Amino acid sequence: MADLDRLERDARARRTRANSHLSRLRNRGRVEEVQRPARRRVALVALAVGAVFGTCASEVWIRAGGGVETIAVRGAQRLTPREVAAATGIPRGAALSEVDTDAVASTLETHAWIEEAKATRLPGGRVVIEVVERLPLAQLAVGPRRFAIDSQGDAFAELREDEATELPRLVAKEPPQAGAPDLLRVEAAGLAARMPELGLAAPEEIRIAPADDPEGVSLRLPGLAPMVVLGRESLDERLRGLAELLEARRDEASRARIIDLRFEDQAVLRSAATRDGSRDAALTGGGAPHGTRSSG
Repeated sequence: MADLDRLERDARARRTRANSHLSRLRNRGRVEEVQRPARRRVALVALAVGAVFGTCASEVWIRAGGGVETIAVRGAQRLTPREVAAATGIPRGAALSEVDTDAVASTLETHAWIEEAKATRLPGGRVVIEVVERLPLAQLAVGPRRFAIDSQGDAFAELREDEATELPRLVAKEPPQAGAPDLLRVEAAGLAARMPELGLAAPEEIRIAPADDPEGVSLRLPGLAPMVVLGRESLDERLRGLAELLEARRDEASRARIIDLRFEDQAVLRSAATRDGSRDAALTGGGAPHGTRSSG
């Protein structure tokens, strides 16, 4: 009996231990089932918080001052990205927090070829530069030098030897002053495109006189020896008069040194001997010479 009692006690103890172990396993399983979704929720929350605080951290990092590693340039055609980056005045490795984007844009707009500029700071040490370049309307040649002329007639930059050779070519005796617009240059630059409509060949040369010279615009046409003087006013009207003159009296006009169209309803033909006191010939359509009056 004693042995039986001992065996029963041992069996009960084993059952108790087994039930206790099974209970622990079951409890652990319930905990795992509860905790797994909890961990997933924590992970999702962490990602969301990281996204929010990542943006804030970038802003804090910018304000705290990270080095400028990259200057990205958009919109440049004539200028290279390196030239635009150099024009910003931002040294490599400068603190991003110290980059004044308004000041950078203002500095860029002092560059001859940049009309508008915008600067933006981005995380990662990047500064993005957006530029709008000035577009040349014509080229102004002064001896071997050439200058770009914009839509206001301002000679805003000197051109390289092989640059913008396709633009209408204007010629002047004196170098232009930057920041001094001249609308006569703009009007003269458009003559080459308008002349074929009047039956005239595009000019080989368009001369622009100094501001105080009443000759204004003068043309050298292919196949025509004399220089054609248009003045400063009514250029299209005077070109129509030139077309009529060449159609009716081309041979006579071709023998002149200068065809001066600055006079109302007539062309004045100046010969090579005019400086010696010979008389100018004034033609009104096919008419004979008569007195003239300049209209500028």
